[in-house]
Amino acid sequence: MKFKLIFFFLFYVIFLNAARKVDGGEAFLNNKQYAKARAVYQELLRQKPNDGLYNFRFARCCYELNDMETAITHFEMCGNKFPQRDLYLGELYFNTYRFDQSIMAYQTYMGGLKPDDAKLPEYQRKVKQAEAGVRLLAKVEDIALIDSVVVDKFNFLKFFKYNTELGSLKQEPLKISSRRTVDKITYTTQRKDRIYFSDS
Repeated sequence: MKFKLIFFFLFYVIFLNAARKVDGGEAFLNNKQYAKARAVYQELLRQKPNDGLYNFRFARCCYELNDMETAITHFEMCGNKFPQRDLYLGELYFNTYRFDQSIMAYQTYMGGLKPDDAKLPEYQRKVKQAEAGVRLLAKVEDIALIDSVVVDKFNFLKFFKYNTELGSLKQEPLKISSRRTVDKITYTTQRKDRIYFSDS
């Protein structure tokens, strides 16, 4: 009997201590003290790494502190109990060029909104931006450097081999003043309908 009482007392103390930490973390979060809140939830996650609430709040702190990859990991771990998770993930995926996942996250979030929600057009706009990102990424070509060579900076672009379908790059010296010369770089699209100049 005495052993059971000690066990329940210890359990109660541990539970009370965790509850105090949760309250403290929530207070820090509400007061926008994200670094302090993150430290609290990080400690709580060591004890309960799969807890949905701890993961969500820890991810929220990381989001506010611009630690995007950690925020993504813990928003993904917090489960579907928190609808705002998908809103955060939509933005985070977009900012890390995961446009397909961004679209899915925004659509999941919008699925839980009322049809007359005032924010709906804003989220639909974000989905369109992510769809544009998907299309742009499909047109990106990776450039691989197989070898390195030391060249004069005025001949730098001559050593880049890329597909002519991407357009053309031209580099030439531009005299700004009697003492200053800068590189003028010009990009021309394949159709030759647009020309972009470097900022000198």
